Amino acid sequence: MKRVSAAVAGAAMLLSACNQNTAPGNDREAQLDPVLTPAPAASAADALAGIATSAIQPVPLTSADLAGLGGLGGKCAFRFTAVSFPAFVYDAARGTIKLNGTLITLPATSEGRFAEAGLQVLVRPIETDFDSGGRRKAEMIVQLPDAPDELGFRGYEVCAQQL
Repeated sequence: MKRVSAAVAGAAMLLSACNQNTAPGNDREAQLDPVLTPAPAASAADALAGIATSAIQPVPLTSADLAGLGGLGGKCAFRFTAVSFPAFVYDAARGTIKLNGTLITLPATSEGRFAEAGLQVLVRPIETDFDSGGRRKAEMIVQLPDAPDELGFRGYEVCAQQL
């Protein structure tokens, strides 16, 4: 009997460690998690000052980040997967990306291209037409200041005006 109890207790301890993923979009129990606050915002130069840019990756914006940006109304978003939180939100004038835990808003320099202080983001479609969900395959290319390589991601461009 004691062996069964020890096995059950061991399994319970292992299962209690489940769902420790705190990444944005992970389905967690709202009553246990604190309300999210938006990430701080800064210019590209300030956000990346003194950082080894070769180690930085864009991360999805949280629902709090999106609310702080005024939501997705009238904007497009690049998503890593069809259902993930956006990694880049933009309109014709500006785009916002989250790097190093900071929201960085970049001015548009041409269609699908945003840049400031050596940071460049390019979103370009792979498919020409949006599907019935307002989504099409696209790629996002991020060039960080002083980084030897650009970062390329394939995912989905989702535009509210296409719905």
